Amino acid sequence: MKSVAIVGAGLGGLAAALALAEARIPGLKITIFDSSERLGGMAGASRKGSSYEDHGYHIFPPWYENLYHIIERLGIRERLRDITCFHQLKRGEYPRFARLENFTSFRYAARNLFSGAIPFWDLALYYYSVVDLLCQKYSKRAFLDQISVTGFVRSKFYRTEAVAQQYQDLLLKFISVPSYRVSAMTVQKMLSYWVANGIPMHRILTGDMHTSFIKPWEDRLRELGCEIVTSHQLARIFVSGKRVVRLEFLDSQRNTRQSEEVDDVILAIPPRNVVSILDDDLYDADNNLFQMSRIETECMASLSLYLDRKVDLPAEHINLLDSEFALTLIDVSQHWPRLDKTVLNVIASDVNDFEGVSEEHAKAQIIGELKQFLPFLNTVAITRSFYQPHFKEPLVMNDVGVWQFRPKAETGLENLFLAGSHCRSDVDMTSMEGATVTGLDAANALTGYHGIGSVWEIRRPEVTGRWVFLFLRAILFPIALFGKSWVSIRRC
Repeated sequence: MKSVAIVGAGLGGLAAALALAEARIPGLKITIFDSSERLGGMAGASRKGSSYEDHGYHIFPPWYENLYHIIERLGIRERLRDITCFHQLKRGEYPRFARLENFTSFRYAARNLFSGAIPFWDLALYYYSVVDLLCQKYSKRAFLDQISVTGFVRSKFYRTEAVAQQYQDLLLKFISVPSYRVSAMTVQKMLSYWVANGIPMHRILTGDMHTSFIKPWEDRLRELGCEIVTSHQLARIFVSGKRVVRLEFLDSQRNTRQSEEVDDVILAIPPRNVVSILDDDLYDADNNLFQMSRIETECMASLSLYLDRKVDLPAEHINLLDSEFALTLIDVSQHWPRLDKTVLNVIASDVNDFEGVSEEHAKAQIIGELKQFLPFLNTVAITRSFYQPHFKEPLVMNDVGVWQFRPKAETGLENLFLAGSHCRSDVDMTSMEGATVTGLDAANALTGYHGIGSVWEIRRPEVTGRWVFLFLRAILFPIALFGKSWVSIRRC
């Protein structure tokens, strides 16, 4: 191995670079290219004056085994804080927040059932639906990938509007994907990890993503000898036979084109960016690359609001129920140092209608809806705000039926490997862990091709045995049947 060019400095590209650099392969030169002026992709933060603004808040569930392993190696584990609950808020009910404790763990099911946050029988049927989904055999993988989780729930006797709405609220807020689009297979995989490793529910950083997370990663890569080149957008891939021989980049700072001879390439950029540079030569070399055009993406937006005073809010995430733009938020001033006034970090998971709308107008629409839930915004002053729509950095959708079109790390080109949340992995779900695992997969595939073998052990989270859920489903069936009858009679 002489050199490897890693295109894309999101978590997939950074993980691949770290795995190869930590292996200390003699004579190997690692160069990372990214179109942005910073690293991290959607997991990074943009510089605004003297501070950084996250691309929305990020959560670190306890089952992120590989990401936590990297965090430990970077020595930044103490920068994470446990979050054990979240709050639901209905329009017009501020400040009456409904609290749900460690909602991803069945150990807290009884406490949540009697919390009043969600009507007892509606929540009981939701829990039963989770058990039922976790009972499905892995051999049904193809079937589960062909239906949405909403379709799965609606095919069952326990279906209610409240159960379907609960999936929609949680999935849209936690992974920014509507439940009528995400495959039941993906939700089953995610829930199996979260149920077995659900305490604490998740963790958050005690600072912005760049300073607390990406910068230490970047420093480690530079210490290991990696070269990092920013503001270079991949414009073309040149092939000869079954090998990539050259990459062409657009240098956005100099507005020039630059060619790089390459030995090996790891492509860790979003699927639609890959599709935009495909040509006849690449089709002849590996037409499977063109299947990435079938992978759908959706936009989300983040909005940071700096207030002129301290406002009394819960320290954990707040989910705004029945929000038009699927809004969730957290007051980061309660977790980040040197913030003595409230700073709301808001995520709008449903902003497709804003494409083509000016940023100021879109921001005004989001603030307008926030005021319906948080009336104090009508009296306090917003000293500054930052809106990031991310239309150029959309999230990959775990759509129904898309698994067969998601690529593996290896391609038909012997020296081209792929990474990113759109690639196949055991994690499956679009997430920071998913991107990290695919980067490690790509690094192992590359070294395997050169006969070195795997250079990084990929960890898999624990899961609870299926027999446990089969047992639970059997003993809870009469209760679920009664609950469905009760809900149906009550709503007649």
